[in-house]
Amino acid sequence: MAIRDSRGRIIIGGAIDPNWVASIAITTEPTNTQYAGNPLDLTGLVITATKKDGTTEVVTNKVICNREKWGGSVPQTVTFGYKEKACYWTVTPTAVVPESASVKTPATKLVYAVGDDVDLTGLVVEVTYNDGSKKDVGADDLTAVPEVIAEDTTEIDVTYTEGEVEVTTGYAITVEE
Repeated sequence: MAIRDSRGRIIIGGAIDPNWVASIAITTEPTNTQYAGNPLDLTGLVITATKKDGTTEVVTNKVICNREKWGGSVPQTVTFGYKEKACYWTVTPTAVVPESASVKTPATKLVYAVGDDVDLTGLVVEVTYNDGSKKDVGADDLTAVPEVIAEDTTEIDVTYTEGEVEVTTGYAITVEE
């Protein structure tokens, strides 16, 4: 069993190990930086320890992290520690917002006459967010354009709104005389 001093350095024969850890640093930041509302994901993180003699060692799996959960939308600092050394990572969370929409299940009614009101019954739209997550939304959460079918109508556009962000998709219809 090694004997350590108060700074965690190994003492050999009554002397401090000459090759103790001098510092640690983040050499590759985590891949995911979109944390608003999501758990902390450190995939891709690389932390390297630099020893007194200048040699380095990747210690990512040996560090202590002061956070397991993430919350809020203001910048937050995560502290990583290894052998009484610390490094810090400050992230400004990116809001998770809708990025695109696509028709997952078409509306029941696809054939209209001029003057008919648009009927979104049965329509399911898949909304994709900027963090890759997806959500299905139905007719009650969508706005259609046009609301009334005209002679030259060939498509109905539907818009999903979340906060101040809108995403739109459309689907083809047939107008019969």
